[in-house]
Amino acid sequence: ELELVEKRREPYVSLYGLSKLAQILANLQLHRRFTTDFGIAFHSINPGGVASDIWRGYATWQRWVFGAVLVSPQRAAESVVQACICQEGQSPASPEYWNGYCGAAHWSLFEYWSPLPAGSSLVSSRPSTHACDLELAQKLWKMSFATLARHMPNLDLAALERGDGARTTPIRNA
Repeated sequence: ELELVEKRREPYVSLYGLSKLAQILANLQLHRRFTTDFGIAFHSINPGGVASDIWRGYATWQRWVFGAVLVSPQRAAESVVQACICQEGQSPASPEYWNGYCGAAHWSLFEYWSPLPAGSSLVSSRPSTHACDLELAQKLWKMSFATLARHMPNLDLAALERGDGARTTPIRNA
């Protein structure tokens, strides 16, 4: 199942990076499928490097450095909340990719760290070419539904595709 992803792996070297690519692609599909009929807009936001518990496995001195140079979880959350409530993100707005660091749209290093966290200001950016690939987004969507069908046989995928919600058929007691 990861063959599609493996072909697109560069520049997403880690699985974490691949998960971020998948989130952006899923948002494109959700936006395309649900914005017009339901008035819900789907956007992506990268709050930037966050001094969170994700670094717990690193040496103490490294965690200290990360804490000193990365944005706090609270400050990163300001960007996420702003993306949820901002006027420019309301339906039927086109899908946006916002960044939590000022300067991110101009220099790729600032996508991960900048001395100027955006906080409640949103910095419009352009994600990678792969993250803008509508064909790849459609393939990921279909692959995700195939995986759901295999692992959740009672899930009404046709209702999900139509936007009726995740209905399930009753499970009969054997």
